[in-house]
Amino acid sequence: GCVAKTNNTNKCDDGQPCTENDKCDGAGKCAAGDALCGGSCAKCADGKQCSANDDCQSGSCVGTTCVAKPVYGANALLINEVDYDQAGSDTAEFIEIYNPATVAVELSSFTVEHVNGGNGNVVWSLPLSNAGATLAGGGYMVLCAKAVCDALPAGIAFIDLGGKARQNGAPDGVRLMVDGKRIDGVAYEGTMVGVGEGGAAPADTGDGSIARCPNGANTDDNSVDFKVTKVATPGLLNVCVVVP
Repeated sequence: GCVAKTNNTNKCDDGQPCTENDKCDGAGKCAAGDALCGGSCAKCADGKQCSANDDCQSGSCVGTTCVAKPVYGANALLINEVDYDQAGSDTAEFIEIYNPATVAVELSSFTVEHVNGGNGNVVWSLPLSNAGATLAGGGYMVLCAKAVCDALPAGIAFIDLGGKARQNGAPDGVRLMVDGKRIDGVAYEGTMVGVGEGGAAPADTGDGSIARCPNGANTDDNSVDFKVTKVATPGLLNVCVVVP
């Protein structure tokens, strides 16, 4: 919240002395009125200044301005390619997110969850806004092990998974959430209610990846949309040379 401090000229923000859109003078009074500076700042309305999503009534701070949070439905973004298993040690794991639209998607509402098929627990969850405020139309974002992140094409947004390993199936899955609601998901090596769509995606053989073929294919059935490819292509158009 806000804390009173003398001789402050900063606009109201978390941790700053003021009331919304006012400035404090040296006596601790608001320059624009009689209210005392300090206390807790109310969340800002659309069009007001902000520095973080939590500053805004809408929960969406873009640049330095509060904006209305867009409402996104199913398939606004897609889990487009997954490589969860490699020959030997699994050091090149990744999840690729694709924006199939022609306009940018604002990311403050989106999270990716990795779900354990054995017990249904969420193994880890990451907000896509960790990689940036928006994902451009036709653009890709990759959640990746360090080796994959380091080799991505220039300009591709990414989130380093660090120690967040991916589990190898039978089954396991990944889902894309908006404000706690699933809008896309893929379960592999078996079906998972509330995670995948339709039948299960095939098992990753360890050589390439499981990917939507053709790129961005979406019938809401993982068993139809995903193929095992010979070459993994994080951050690029899927190359659909499939493993027989």
